[in-house]
Amino acid sequence: MLNFFLDTNIMFLQILCFFVILLIVITYFKINSVIIIKLSQCLGFIFGIISLVIIVPIYAIYQEEPNKAFLEKINVNDYFSNDYASLGFGICYKNNYTGETCLNYLKYFENKIKEERAEKKEKAEKEKAEKEKAEKEQEEKAKKEEIIKENIEKLNF
Repeated sequence: MLNFFLDTNIMFLQILCFFVILLIVITYFKINSVIIIKLSQCLGFIFGIISLVIIVPIYAIYQEEPNKAFLEKINVNDYFSNDYASLGFGICYKNNYTGETCLNYLKYFENKIKEERAEKKEKAEKEKAEKEKAEKEQEEKAKKEEIIKENIEKLNF
């Protein structure tokens, strides 16, 4: 669960805070007859504002791109490092890529990249097989058309 939070980026957090505030405001204006509901919604609204004012800047300050040496070590040459800017890499950067949290995050990130590569490879193999099948069907259809054309030419009227 920690890796989920470490892997999030600033845009995701801003969108989440926006929707929390929006949901609270919408329910506040729809249900306004009970004082307890108003109080809970006001507290939720205050929490949303605090999240937006405090947590988002923390993410903005500590969010870092992965170190190029780490990307080279796990053979990630086909990705842009800024696509993976996250709080997890920020924590690793602040701790010089040491510490249990950082090492766990790095293992998680490496496994995530391996899974993405496996999915891409599987998808590419599937597309290749489908393409070969379509080409084979096209060749068979062309051969059949040629046979039909020859048979039609042999007909005597």
